[in-house]
Amino acid sequence: EVWAANGGRVGNSGFIGTPHGVVAIDTGGSHAHGRDMIGAIRRITPQRIRFAVITTPFQEFLFGASAFRDIGATVLSHAETAKLIRQRCEECLARTRRHAGEAPFAGTRIISPDEQIERSTRLNLGGRIIDLYHFGWGATPGDLVVFHHASGTAFTGALLSAGRIPDTHD
Repeated sequence: EVWAANGGRVGNSGFIGTPHGVVAIDTGGSHAHGRDMIGAIRRITPQRIRFAVITTPFQEFLFGASAFRDIGATVLSHAETAKLIRQRCEECLARTRRHAGEAPFAGTRIISPDEQIERSTRLNLGGRIIDLYHFGWGATPGDLVVFHHASGTAFTGALLSAGRIPDTHD
């Protein structure tokens, strides 16, 4: 019911601005959600959106990736997340459409990440350090934590839940 009521907008997303472009973290629960996120970023900064990082292969974090691909952003995830996206996300999207209806998910398509990492990785964008930490199996085998050093902010994807029972299906 939540998916039908809000078009899949149940996961947290964010972004980090740097002198050399924007890093979006988790792309939202639908193509429309991803487009709205891009619009919100553009209202705050004119910087190009360079990366869209998917921290986990859960639909609320990745169904908006196609909107970011459409504007030329590089979609990045852990290799295990990319593997799970290829294995199960088409069926997950079909099931979500059957349950919540087609309208909220119009234009939503599953894409495979452009770049995949195998271990913790550091991005340096104009002197802004962003670490992509892989601590091993968390909610899924390819979970990432995105840490922005300048602000001390961590994006934890599905590894941290507040006010709800965490997903445990994997």
